[in-house]
Amino acid sequence: MKQSKLILNLATLVLVTSGCAKEFKTGDSPAAETTAGVVNPTFPVQAPPGQGAGSAGDNWSYGATVDFKIDSLDVMNAYVATHPLNNPTNIKLNVNVYDVGGGHFGGQVKLAYDDAGRHYEGYFVAGTGVNKDYDSYNTAKDTGLYEAQYNTWFNNNTYFSGYFQDSVGAVVLSIDELGPNLGDGQGSTTVNGSIWYKNFATAFPTQGMMRFCWFIYRGAYQCGTSTVSTLAKSTPYPSDGYQRLGTFTGLSRSKAFNQ
Repeated sequence: MKQSKLILNLATLVLVTSGCAKEFKTGDSPAAETTAGVVNPTFPVQAPPGQGAGSAGDNWSYGATVDFKIDSLDVMNAYVATHPLNNPTNIKLNVNVYDVGGGHFGGQVKLAYDDAGRHYEGYFVAGTGVNKDYDSYNTAKDTGLYEAQYNTWFNNNTYFSGYFQDSVGAVVLSIDELGPNLGDGQGSTTVNGSIWYKNFATAFPTQGMMRFCWFIYRGAYQCGTSTVSTLAKSTPYPSDGYQRLGTFTGLSRSKAFNQ
């Protein structure tokens, strides 16, 4: 697990440079790949890369990985935001989450693609702890709630929706369909769904580290949507400005959710 001090230093570096904070690039050398694996810090620092059941942060051998089909190049360009795309290929989604308590799932979602000879990855996190109180003149909200409070299954465990974020924006993982029943007595072992995104507005100062964006109610770093931020969900899809990035099929439920 990377140290919090390193995460904070890297966060500062990413925010003050002109490079892409949402994604990192890997070069041709092993050293470049090692560096790239930690250039994508998340907030708050209580959930650094590497946290989670069987997790290795930027190691794609954990969780479940599937091909990801983007809705359009225009939508993908808007998601990336910081550099124009040429012809992205080998687009992959990795989900590695686990039940942190009471059916709330924290962990990581990663999106990767190749373009113009470079490899890019977006790394998004939902915390695995609980919201702590902080010095706020007794105005701190949601203290004691799971950081992954709204990342839940519903509709008899056939739908799922949940938030994940990096330092530039948030994504919602939506599962709206079970895969085929193979007739082996285990029922469906795979799920299908989509990824939705919402980038933060450019703002200063940077996001505070005591709350993930779905617990922020005003300002540039608010990413909550009423259809996800509820325990009485009726749809797996976000609203309030989220845009669908693309879809996936055949995600291993047991591997993705560590169950």
